[in-house]
Amino acid sequence: SRSLTLRAAAERRAPLAFARVRAQGGGRASGATRIEYALTAPATVAAEIATLSGRTLRRLEGGRATAGQSRSVVWDGRGDDGAPLPAGTYLLILSARADDGATTRQIRPLQNLR
Repeated sequence: SRSLTLRAAAERRAPLAFARVRAQGGGRASGATRIEYALTAPATVAAEIATLSGRTLRRLEGGRATAGQSRSVVWDGRGDDGAPLPAGTYLLILSARADDGATTRQIRPLQNLR
């Protein structure tokens, strides 16, 4: 007698991670910095600008991103109160949360040349 056994395997997906992060601008002329990123899996993204000690100065809405899709947010060089932040080095904190609860975070320095 013959038998056939089928086993379903869970689909393997790449772990949630930021694949590319790039910041452009931040110069004295425009004062705006465009932050581009992509993810390895679909997720909701949030971006923050913080002091080097980690105190949040500005929250930016990153929105929903799909895997491999290039997305961007623009920081106008201001804090949440609308006041321009002085020239200096800040932290860019990108966070992402997938529908399955997986999270990832990337922190990198960001120059404001105002």
